[in-house]
Amino acid sequence: MTGESTQPGVGAPRRLVVRAPNWLGDAVMALPAMSALRRAYPEAALTVAAVPAVAPMFLEPTGVRPDAVVAVDKGNEREALAAGHVDTIVLFPNSFRSAWVAKQAGIVERWGYRAGGRG
Repeated sequence: MTGESTQPGVGAPRRLVVRAPNWLGDAVMALPAMSALRRAYPEAALTVAAVPAVAPMFLEPTGVRPDAVVAVDKGNEREALAAGHVDTIVLFPNSFRSAWVAKQAGIVERWGYRAGGRG
């Protein structure tokens, strides 16, 4: 994963959204990384965006401590991300689609895997 800024001089995120993996096992394995993001940016408002089947897991005491959990699917993801007025998104799904939707939502800082046309 890269955390490179798309704009020079951008500081710590104020409103951070984590796009969780779509599969339950992958989401569980991503919990330590999500907890590390919470520790790294304790002042940021942290939202977890996840598919409806996985989203309830983040309401449990996982160590992530999100301020909000948003259920997203292909029909509402772009609008849901745009409505959050976030400045940074961390993309755990390794897909071009997840990065494209984040860009379409107007999120300037997009952190994720540099693969599959996502450079």
